[in-house]
Amino acid sequence: MDHRRRGEIYPDRGCHLDLFVRQLNSERKYGPSKPETRLIVLCLDDECLYECGARGMYAYGGYERVRPPQVMRATWPKVGAFIDILPHRDLFFVDADVSFRADPYPHVEPLMEKFDILAQENEALEHFNTGWLWMRRGELVADAWRAVLVADLHVKSRDQVFFNEFLHTTCADDIEMKLYIAKVEGYWQDVDGYYTRPRRLISKEHLAGSREDVAQLFRTLLTLSFYTSRSLIPPAHVTFLDLVSDVPTRDSYVAFPLSHLAKERNSYNVSVVVEPEFVRHATSILLGRSVPNGSEGRADEWWQELGDPERERRQRRVLALTRAVEVDMRPHASLASLLRHLTTEPTLLAADHIRLIHADWTGHQHWRRWILPETAQSVDLCARLDELPTCDQICPFAEERRGLKDAPPWPPMDDVV
Repeated sequence: MDHRRRGEIYPDRGCHLDLFVRQLNSERKYGPSKPETRLIVLCLDDECLYECGARGMYAYGGYERVRPPQVMRATWPKVGAFIDILPHRDLFFVDADVSFRADPYPHVEPLMEKFDILAQENEALEHFNTGWLWMRRGELVADAWRAVLVADLHVKSRDQVFFNEFLHTTCADDIEMKLYIAKVEGYWQDVDGYYTRPRRLISKEHLAGSREDVAQLFRTLLTLSFYTSRSLIPPAHVTFLDLVSDVPTRDSYVAFPLSHLAKERNSYNVSVVVEPEFVRHATSILLGRSVPNGSEGRADEWWQELGDPERERRQRRVLALTRAVEVDMRPHASLASLLRHLTTEPTLLAADHIRLIHADWTGHQHWRRWILPETAQSVDLCARLDELPTCDQICPFAEERRGLKDAPPWPPMDDVV
């Protein structure tokens, strides 16, 4: 970077980014309207604006003479640009002192359809870093930055501080929810062998019905999970047919207190509930992940160093997880019948992963009438399902009470069967 002229600091970085933007416009598929991505350089002074103009580049800022003294110099054009641009365009922002080791888009694009703001947590501090952000177009996100600007006008501070204050540091109900969402989104690592240690699984791919039906079937899954000593893979989504809301489908962790049920030695004494994509995440841990924009993959140095026996063991483990044995629920008129089948059938006893099917088959929904153990019946749905989840209200408990009920112990298997 040439520092002989002060105004070249930002445009030089902008020139490098311009190549990245041009590549995006040529490679990404936007749909029928084909909107273009524009590079805008945020300027701290007039000289930067003039330099960008000479290079034919877009620029924003240079308002140094009208900057309120209590607002920091770099904050003024940054927050102002966010407020002006976000009502009209999606925004990918990069501070001048940020460098990427590799293209960030393979990591962030899968999340763009689901979230309004993508940010990175600081490793040493429990807050988000505003050095680079992707933000969805709309007044909702722009309003967040308007709140940051209002705070800046009263107290001199970095925009990052007020941004985190506005977002309450993290958008999760509690530490359990924060940890579970990390697993759901694929950020969790193999802590204490979470993905690699031996684990038997039971799963159900989707739940749909009235709140009463969904609750009964989920409690049935918890019961089967406990008595078969299998970790439960919940469905990714749940569809409620009796909600007032126009959006009947919810993420499963918004429908059930999965984050608390996912804890080791949880208060329900159930086998651990893992995330819906557990098998896919475990596969990536066992076999390794590809390196974005590189030729390294399964045959990289790490994979070779494992040795043939360990590689074969990992491959067998992945096959055992992915080849689920399906169990038809239709023939079983009672909970006892299904439990006996799951705990005595040799094929099922040998399977690492079993998947329940046909629970919603008309005329064969016997589970609706099953009397479940009191322990399972004490598990409630999340409260206020008619309302869409919000920050700090992802899975609220009834009567604003945190935590779960003190569940009674599970009865012996013989009493159930």
